[in-house]
Amino acid sequence: MAKMEKSRKVLILFGCLLALLAIVCIVGGFVLFFSKFHWFKLICGIFIVLLGILFALFSVYFIWAGVSKAVDGYQSKTQSKLVNKSGFVRRCTKCGKVLEEGEDACSKCGQTASSCKVCECGAENNIENKRCTSCGRKL
Repeated sequence: MAKMEKSRKVLILFGCLLALLAIVCIVGGFVLFFSKFHWFKLICGIFIVLLGILFALFSVYFIWAGVSKAVDGYQSKTQSKLVNKSGFVRRCTKCGKVLEEGEDACSKCGQTASSCKVCECGAENNIENKRCTSCGRKL
């Protein structure tokens, strides 16, 4: 997890640095553009403003990617809390809601956990199923 946390921070930091560079480029480009009229300054000003806009777009992307990694990390942490002792996530066989440790019935649809078939692989299946939905073995 420390590796993912570090990469998330690097992405957000790089995005912030690109945003700062974008602001500098856009302001500098406008200063060049509106200074004394000379065709070279005009072209350089337009180029630098466009470069600043490109940096701004990349900064938004990198910040979004870093925040997205943070959300993925949070989801995997909460998902790991729902894994029971046998190593798999228990889901309701009727509606698919994830059942927390110690829950005997689904809080969404009321399906009881005892009214399901458990395969040799550990997956819980609906009573009507002839084969395991996880591995395909005959139940």
